[in-house]
Amino acid sequence: MISADLIIVGAGASGIFAALAAKEKYPEKKILILEKTTKALSKVKISGGGRCNVTHDWRRVDTLTNFYPRGHKELRNVFSAFSAEDTILWFQNRNVKLKIEDDGRMFPITNSSQTIVDCLLNECDKLEIKIVYSTEIDLIEIHDRKFSIRTKCSKQYFCNKLILAVGGLNTTKGIQLIRSLNIESIETVPSLFSFNIPNSPLAGLEGLSLENCEIQISESKFSVSGPIIITHWGISGPAVLKLSSFAAEQLFHQNYNFKILINFFPEYNEIQFFEFIQKTLKNNSKIKFYNLKIKAIPSRLFQRLFSISKISESKNCADLSKSEIQTLINLFTKFTLSCSGKTTYKDEFVTAGGIDLKKINLKNMEYKTIPGLFVVGEMINVDGITGGFNFQNAWSTGYIAGVNSFNNDFNKIN
Repeated sequence: MISADLIIVGAGASGIFAALAAKEKYPEKKILILEKTTKALSKVKISGGGRCNVTHDWRRVDTLTNFYPRGHKELRNVFSAFSAEDTILWFQNRNVKLKIEDDGRMFPITNSSQTIVDCLLNECDKLEIKIVYSTEIDLIEIHDRKFSIRTKCSKQYFCNKLILAVGGLNTTKGIQLIRSLNIESIETVPSLFSFNIPNSPLAGLEGLSLENCEIQISESKFSVSGPIIITHWGISGPAVLKLSSFAAEQLFHQNYNFKILINFFPEYNEIQFFEFIQKTLKNNSKIKFYNLKIKAIPSRLFQRLFSISKISESKNCADLSKSEIQTLINLFTKFTLSCSGKTTYKDEFVTAGGIDLKKINLKNMEYKTIPGLFVVGEMINVDGITGGFNFQNAWSTGYIAGVNSFNNDFNKIN
């Protein structure tokens, strides 16, 4: 039997950060981290194409919480306690400098996620926080407000305080673990994915990117604008990922069979675009429509849309009928694609859903009905779009749980 003052289950971003925050505030406490695999911070290591998108430049966004489809209201207090700026300063104080890219994402200046991994693990060594690897939890029980943890290899651990940081609740084992403690959760579904489009009318245009499109899920309120990329399996890019995140629950319940409408000219309203088309045709009246160049549309895409329109190649711009012009307007502003299925985007694998936020005291991340038990990171019902937002949730919730693990009063620690 092994005892500790605090045990953290999970050596990911939120778990490690919770351990460090706790040990810095309570150096006299014995803290253990139990990790089921042979490595810590595996998701940090592979994230961002091996560069690790640590956080997002807080000065680039009006409200950081707007980038979280689930949890955006609740995170206001969380980020006021430990913000993106706090994250930057935390790493900076440990000689890890971050750089800001044009879109606001922040990476270590080394462009290597190993820099972040090394920093966190070196801090664990410095503070004498032990990580026990290859330790999968089989059962957690509570006796007299103390926690008994049994592992698959029949080892027994005891602690006064427990932080769960096991990641997204998308595995049977994770769900069984929280259910055994009567912890309430919301069904988890995938988030941050690309759209599969079988028999796509855009096949052959793979790699073509568009800087600004509006994508709407048909017959829904979900619509976003931004860059898209045509892929071998369908479409991807920042706008698609953002849309998949905000519509994650609806798309799951539709079994990922849905239609999207693409507007290639989101800067115009309906009347303005009609006037734009009329003016363009008039200014190029003697040019064959097939050869027309429109700045916002790459020529390969324009020719594909032209082919779909079935307008004769022999027609000049001045010769288009009203019905043909309307066909073009629909193709340019309401281009419809039938999606069936999803594809994981690079190394992003985020789940929507998790432990119900109403059951958590967000001042300290303690589960309201189980004193001494804290839940952090992706296992709670919070998820952000791509851009460093999910790691920021991990740093913030982990930090708050750590500094409050032995203190019922919440105070910000600088």
